[in-house]
Amino acid sequence: KSCTSQKKPISKACGIRGEVTSDLQEIGETPIQEVNVAPKEPVQNVDYVKDEKDGSEKSSYEPKCNDQPEADKTSESVSEGVPEIGVIKFNPRSKKWSTGVDIPKEMRRYVIGAKGRKKRKLEEETDCRLIFPSRHKKMRPVNIVSSKSQECVELCRDRIESLIVDTRKRAYYTHFVSIPMNHPDIQAAFTRFVDAVQNDEELSESCRELAFFQQAKKLHLTVVMLSLLDDDDMQVAAECLERVVGDSVRKMLDGKPLEIEVKGLQCMNDNPTKVRVLYAKASSEKLYELMSTIADAMGDTGLAPRRAETIKIHLTLMNTRYQWKKRKERMDVEKLLEKYGDFDFGRIVVHSVHISSLMGPKDEDGYYSHIAKFTL
Repeated sequence: KSCTSQKKPISKACGIRGEVTSDLQEIGETPIQEVNVAPKEPVQNVDYVKDEKDGSEKSSYEPKCNDQPEADKTSESVSEGVPEIGVIKFNPRSKKWSTGVDIPKEMRRYVIGAKGRKKRKLEEETDCRLIFPSRHKKMRPVNIVSSKSQECVELCRDRIESLIVDTRKRAYYTHFVSIPMNHPDIQAAFTRFVDAVQNDEELSESCRELAFFQQAKKLHLTVVMLSLLDDDDMQVAAECLERVVGDSVRKMLDGKPLEIEVKGLQCMNDNPTKVRVLYAKASSEKLYELMSTIADAMGDTGLAPRRAETIKIHLTLMNTRYQWKKRKERMDVEKLLEKYGDFDFGRIVVHSVHISSLMGPKDEDGYYSHIAKFTL
């Protein structure tokens, strides 16, 4: 057998997501796949991404498998210690090449496959051996070992990274970078808006369902969606956000507060009689640049989709997906836009950016719980 491969740089987060076709995405509520690193209680009224181009939604990739092998006891004889991620070393004593690849714990089953079939096939096709750490050990890479050549190790590593990239595309989002917009003034204005719409009999009944409205305490701007499958992913995301806020965002603001005006209504699609998402427009001198900078930095980690187009800044007010039993419903908001299209929700100063969880308990103020929070 012959193993050939081109050398590729390795991302700390195991590969980079494929580009998304558009940021003009329709947001919807979707059942959430549970992962070990997050609490198991689902949260409602959360925005999820739907691809406008093909209409597909995020779905689980394949059922869980408990066939992960225990750590190979000969791993230490293959190389001295645990190989460094991204560095292929040759051990003259064992005459073997080896390296480490960082596979999130929750994604190892996709490399192993049912009864270890995928793992065996990958080993046979690349003339390599994969050595997985024990289940209870964290932050330790999977070892790739070959007695044939360095190229075989490179090929196996590249195949694993491609598999992880593809799996991340199909995985549910678990977190998102958010800018909280639940200031008391915005909440009060939103409550007035809800009351006005619900009591306006000139409007279509389809847009007056209380279940379609966002919760006032959870009003937010979504910067970018994230798929964080274990503690390592969370740490990478938190470090990335801390770095981009410290190195770029604060310099961008130059000591000035980030003041955001929320005024006017718009829907996600061009037909106001068949709408799933109604949102308020948010604007600020530095807001778009700030959100783009954060989204691009997160995309570089491989934990978020790379954006192919401009970011659609939106503060979701109504979403038919918030009503779980009527997921396919749409609203007729033509009259609503005509009467309330210039609704003014006010102007506020935003002080922080969060990595918010789509699962688990709320924060004390009723907002999404967070794994990281940084002052702007």
